[in-house]
Amino acid sequence: MAESTDLLVAPVIAQIAPRGVQIFRVTQRRPTVATVERAYRLVFDDISATEYKNEVDAVNFVFSHRLPVFIAGTVTMGPKLQLEKCLESVSLNCLRLNNDGDKYIQVHSLMVNGSN
Repeated sequence: MAESTDLLVAPVIAQIAPRGVQIFRVTQRRPTVATVERAYRLVFDDISATEYKNEVDAVNFVFSHRLPVFIAGTVTMGPKLQLEKCLESVSLNCLRLNNDGDKYIQVHSLMVNGSN
């Protein structure tokens, strides 16, 4: 996924105390009129371990959080799913799930029954 400057996050850098909470606000840099849903991945990196990198006999954990962000389009058809056989596969057990809609989907499980 390519980097983008479409979103603004505030605050840009924050110090979060143990058991603390920080609210980040996310918005579009400039309003756009897009007909389809747009997807981004928001990356939060923990940079606190750099303070302790020279300590001897220390184990430092650095966390990186990648959160999906979706911005709805102006036209909302929704997901449009189609299940079909894989044309290029020699296996009889290959199926393809296509989404021809304008919204992303998340598949948690898929069960297909039938003799063919």
